[in-house]
Amino acid sequence: MSGLIGGWSSSSLSPATFDAAFAALAHRGPDSVGLHRDQRAFIGAQRLSIVDHERGHQPLFNEDGTVAAVLDGEIYNTRELIPDLKRAGHRIATSSDTELLVHLWEEHGPEMCEHLRGMFAFMIWDARQRKLFAARDRLGQKPLFITRTRDGGVLLASELDGLRALARGAEPSHGWSLRHEALYDYLSLGFIPQPETIYHGVHAVPAASWVCYDGQRCREERYWDLAFKPKLRVTRADALEQLRELLVDSVRLRMRGDSPLGMVLSSEPHVAAVAQEASRYTRPGLQTFRVVDGELGAEGSPEDTILRLKLNPRREIMTLVERYGQPYADPVALRSLAVARLLRDHVRAVLTGLGGDAVMGGRGFDRALLATEPLRWLPGELFQPASRLLGRRRRGRRTRLGQLRRLVDSVGRRPEELYMTWASVLFTEEDKRAWWRAEPLRATEDWLRTILPLGLGNLDTQLCGEQRTSLVSGVLMNLDVATMQAGIEGRAPLMDHPLVEFAASLPDELRAQRPLLADLYSVPGGWPAPPSVSLDGWMRGSLRPLLLDTVGQSNAEVRQWLRDEPLDALIDGSIMRKRRARLLYTILVLELWLRHHRA
Repeated sequence: MSGLIGGWSSSSLSPATFDAAFAALAHRGPDSVGLHRDQRAFIGAQRLSIVDHERGHQPLFNEDGTVAAVLDGEIYNTRELIPDLKRAGHRIATSSDTELLVHLWEEHGPEMCEHLRGMFAFMIWDARQRKLFAARDRLGQKPLFITRTRDGGVLLASELDGLRALARGAEPSHGWSLRHEALYDYLSLGFIPQPETIYHGVHAVPAASWVCYDGQRCREERYWDLAFKPKLRVTRADALEQLRELLVDSVRLRMRGDSPLGMVLSSEPHVAAVAQEASRYTRPGLQTFRVVDGELGAEGSPEDTILRLKLNPRREIMTLVERYGQPYADPVALRSLAVARLLRDHVRAVLTGLGGDAVMGGRGFDRALLATEPLRWLPGELFQPASRLLGRRRRGRRTRLGQLRRLVDSVGRRPEELYMTWASVLFTEEDKRAWWRAEPLRATEDWLRTILPLGLGNLDTQLCGEQRTSLVSGVLMNLDVATMQAGIEGRAPLMDHPLVEFAASLPDELRAQRPLLADLYSVPGGWPAPPSVSLDGWMRGSLRPLLLDTVGQSNAEVRQWLRDEPLDALIDGSIMRKRRARLLYTILVLELWLRHHRA
């Protein structure tokens, strides 16, 4: 794992600029720093050593030193790819997956990405062809951001703070102005959806894509897309057997490495599945953990280590603002940050069960989406009276009545409206038009229309939307930032692309029922639920003074965009009572991030 920088510009960057960029990424790679420069082109890495500690210092080169590579992440099928490269005449000097990249580039060029299995963002400099090449993994597990300079060059980095340090050295007058559309989307989604960012002219390299710059033209191409059609004709029993085989293989690959590996146990079905497969291996250094509330007693076992979590919301929210690069409003991130810090005293890498819901479904609203499939062609106006009646009951959106109203609202919806009906618990488009100070911007649903494929059923629309928005810009981004700020690596076996492709090919009725993995793996008795996130209590207690001292002030940054009257009413508790804590938290994170950005 590493923090990467790279670029090619007519401006000559000073050593101080590189020092500033590496300093901004130091938490991602505390073990070593490496930089390769070739005239105005450069690539560099701040490395966290997981594989081949002694010989894996980056950048790594081919035999004659003309091709260099830096890598953030892990190529899990390195062992399987090396024999073919050796037969082709390449000399492999290390067991590092970074060295693998330079030889794959020589053999396959941009098509090298199709051979890789893992989580990765990497850059390659080819001195012979004078090309700078960069790519991200299929699901977007590792981040990579890019911006163009005024002279037509490119700059890249793993995080926005590192990219900003490079940009300041190349173009000191660059303002990094905020995109109002990003703020507008954030109010509904709780994150900034990739590939856009909160800044004008700065983008994420899209997941499953590569970019190649030759000094004049910057070409971008997608090398993989998830196909939801055609569907397999398969029984549940056969589907479960194939799914087990894919999970076994995915976990096997992710058990590799030269550093201690851990797993946090919990009663969540996907965590239990990964943990039970991982427990079949006798890999040295494998540790299991149970995270419990620091104030409570807990019984462990000889095999498990108890981690006592004493979560300080005020401390964690400030860490979130400093590390996440953009506002991110899922309060689970505060728990993720704290747990990752507890783990770093024990392991260098950790397995997780994240992402399973967005890949395999099996939730209550997935069943609701399947149930409304026959009604999708009816005009939604037929159900508006029922929706208005349910709306008068003023129940939270996650209560049974709230779920029923969303079920009614989903009938007759276009794909992007259908996704927002179930995915967002924050500000609706109606809310934003009442709160936004300036003229309303394009609706978030209008942006979603540009990324959702046509012709999918309700369930596929929902899962595709999640994978292209909340998974890559929320869940996986949170895993990366939380683990990297603690100097550990997070591995997600359920993000293995063969497994993801298989799940997408399954019939709706199989994925809409109870979680598939719950039929294969039972949760052992005594495994704890994840520590709770008491957002209502935080917003009434430990975070209340911070809210009043920031958002509650007349000079609050968010008041540039949000009207005073509804904002003050929300703080006072006179409106939106069922959603109040979550909306206040979303606004508080935005306010703190805006202050951090201005500083």
